[in-house]
Amino acid sequence: MQTETDHQFSSLDVCKTLVKQKLLSSDKVKDILAKEDTVKKKLERTTGRGASAKKRSNNNSHIDIIDVIASFKAPREDGVGGLVDEDAIFTALAAEWDIPFKKIDPLQLDLNLVTTTIPQNFAANHMVLPVDIKDGTLVVATPAPLNLVVMDDIRRVTNMKAEAVITPRSDVKRLINE
Repeated sequence: MQTETDHQFSSLDVCKTLVKQKLLSSDKVKDILAKEDTVKKKLERTTGRGASAKKRSNNNSHIDIIDVIASFKAPREDGVGGLVDEDAIFTALAAEWDIPFKKIDPLQLDLNLVTTTIPQNFAANHMVLPVDIKDGTLVVATPAPLNLVVMDDIRRVTNMKAEAVITPRSDVKRLINE
């Protein structure tokens, strides 16, 4: 069964967004899409994050299009300089979806909020990290802000309104593990 989040993270949709945001050229996208399966297999072998990892857990440890695109280390086409990395991809997706992008500074995290608001196993399984409470609304950083089921679960567990901000998966994973 395909969810709204799965659809939004389809290879073609992500690539279209990156072209629209002028991060990648159409030619580079064609190259990425043509090599996607080969690159995924290579990344699965080198990182140990394959389909079996996805089946074992729901923590987004599988290889997806964002991993594939970032692995190309393509120069940005928008004149900003640098590479199309995970941060650039999630920033572009945030702009496309009109969801705030948040780069988390671990030194500014409220550890009490992070450790007491959402159970650690839930946070790890769903890649969500509470980062703030504004006007009674829990702000949750996640690489999958369109996963409405998880957001509803957070509302039920916390008895608060919940709002998602988009954050690179590697940042959320690192902070949950710390």
